[in-house]
Amino acid sequence: AAEMIRAANVDYPRSNIAQPGFVGGPCLEKDALILIDSLKKIDFKPRVIEEARKINQALPDHVATRIIDELRGLRRSPARAKVLITGFAFKGRPATEDIRGSAAVPLMRRLQSSRVEIWGHDFVTPEKVIADLGAHACTLEEGFENADGVIIMNNHPGYRAANIPALARRLRAPAFLFDSWGLFAIQEFREVPGLRYAPLGAPFASP
Repeated sequence: AAEMIRAANVDYPRSNIAQPGFVGGPCLEKDALILIDSLKKIDFKPRVIEEARKINQALPDHVATRIIDELRGLRRSPARAKVLITGFAFKGRPATEDIRGSAAVPLMRRLQSSRVEIWGHDFVTPEKVIADLGAHACTLEEGFENADGVIIMNNHPGYRAANIPALARRLRAPAFLFDSWGLFAIQEFREVPGLRYAPLGAPFASP
């Protein structure tokens, strides 16, 4: 899906199809529900909006299942795995510390239910907030060190500045990197031994 969307957007000024992604924050997650409820007055069911909301609500669980399956495919027990979730704020641009409606939180809970050890980082959200959620608050360097996988959950510009491909060398190979915003291209990780990379909407693959 991601490749098709990128191709559709190339060199066409009136096309800006969005990539697959999470919906979060204090506004968007409720706006669809308010619209659905208001349309009951005229006895109209906006089925596309209803289905879209169901998909958005199910997405953290879907991604968590993919992560658990990937860990097992790497012959790692989820109960002994260290996974870094980075990007706890519901969005990275414009930068905010707001975790209301953040998809990172239900994703973390789902992974923790499989006893995955979660380390957490965000460029803006305070470490205390992350720790209070139940993750090990850390720097990027600490989070990558000997981790079995990394999940990038928002699009803060700091990720490009941080040289994530270089940090990925600190992972305990074989390991995975799940890039929910498609911030990187798989080719950028060619020099990282044993890494498997996936954006949202595509399977894990080796560079």
